[in-house]
Amino acid sequence: MKRQLTILLFCVALSGLVAQWSVDAGAPNLIAGFTGEQVIPKVAITDSGNTYVCRFDNSSGAYKVWLNLLSPQGTPLWTAPEGLLISEHAQMTWLTDYDMTADNDGNAVIVFQDIRNAGVNNVVAYKISPEGTFLWGVDGIAMSADTNTELSNMAPTVFNSIDNSTYVAWQHMGTTTSVMINCISPEGQKLWGENGITLAPMEGSYTWPQIIQGDTDNILLKYYQDTGPFWAPNRFVYVARYNNAGQRIWNALMTDAGGLPAWQ
Repeated sequence: MKRQLTILLFCVALSGLVAQWSVDAGAPNLIAGFTGEQVIPKVAITDSGNTYVCRFDNSSGAYKVWLNLLSPQGTPLWTAPEGLLISEHAQMTWLTDYDMTADNDGNAVIVFQDIRNAGVNNVVAYKISPEGTFLWGVDGIAMSADTNTELSNMAPTVFNSIDNSTYVAWQHMGTTTSVMINCISPEGQKLWGENGITLAPMEGSYTWPQIIQGDTDNILLKYYQDTGPFWAPNRFVYVARYNNAGQRIWNALMTDAGGLPAWQ
């Protein structure tokens, strides 16, 4: 009986060491508690249950991109407490939204914008393995390469498909705003050309793309067509279906509900 009790107490103590996720909503796990701002966190969970947490860190006085990896039990898997430095390329002093997902092999895929190229906002994509390897190079893949300061590439989104291809879409802003989309192979090859596919409006702007899985090897791209003032646009919702070769199969108007009040 004494031996069984000893084993039970050992197992309880071991489970306390392994299970790191807090069960107290008033005392959640601290992921990044450093001297500067830790902002816009993104989370992606792999099929194995590992959790990636990405963030911008302003401790040095300039925003940098960092990534943490935790086990299903909440144990940090990378030794440095701050995680892995993904990019210290120059950023604007203000940030927009960005995106992260996990691919079918348990890697993190992160897409964001920075101003490393002639001070112009361009979109980049990184793939990081659970071992911390930069699978698409230490500088990632440049999804856009504008050098004209009148242009800007903003707020990218990412989707990993059932065939493990990665789709990246973003807003290309100039005189008007267009939607750009490209497909990346698991190995990091841009499959829809160097600059991808542009959806350019005949009127107004195309904004805020999102991507989901379609049937078989197709994806569905949602985007808005906005006309009128940006603070209260007339907004139509479209969905386009593309196959993995970049051919648009159809494009459908989903709703033309009309204008949005400025406070929305």
